[in-house]
Amino acid sequence: MLAQNIANADTPSYRPWDLKRFEFRELVRREDMQLNMEVSRMHHLGGRRKRIRDFAEAKERKPFETALAGMKTQGTRLRVIAENIANADSLPTSSEDTPYRRKLVMFKNALDRATGLDTVRVHRIQPDNGPFGRKYLPGHPAADADGYVVTPNVKTMIEMADMREAQRSYEANLSVIKVSKRMLQQTIDVLR
Repeated sequence: MLAQNIANADTPSYRPWDLKRFEFRELVRREDMQLNMEVSRMHHLGGRRKRIRDFAEAKERKPFETALAGMKTQGTRLRVIAENIANADSLPTSSEDTPYRRKLVMFKNALDRATGLDTVRVHRIQPDNGPFGRKYLPGHPAADADGYVVTPNVKTMIEMADMREAQRSYEANLSVIKVSKRMLQQTIDVLR
């Protein structure tokens, strides 16, 4: 009806249809209202017919668990970034020692058997095999014959950019939890 009103808005002498106000509360309260809202298996909607009231009582926590997995991985990433930044200026104590090597967090998708969802997990934390820097410090105990000291392969600006990205991802996952919680609360309020 709305599409018909819009399509004919410029038509002379067209009389638009009035839209009846939709009352969601009344729809939900009707016992004979049957909606197909059960998840029968992962990535497929279907199954037996249930009332919306029954669906609201089911413990659907998948948005929470998915977002929590994302927050956990981004928290690990932030911890590793903080470690990299803290060691960015550390130098070896002798010429035989190697300086701090930047660490990288590798992610993977993992099936969470409890929820049946693919969620993000920390696969491993591995060293960055990029080249070390060199700094001219002839009086340092770790200096070579030419007076250069090998420095960590940590670039603070890159770490700061990675930190902002991890922070934004963490905040996005937190927003998913807040919105899901609000939607669930609104559904419960409607069903009362």
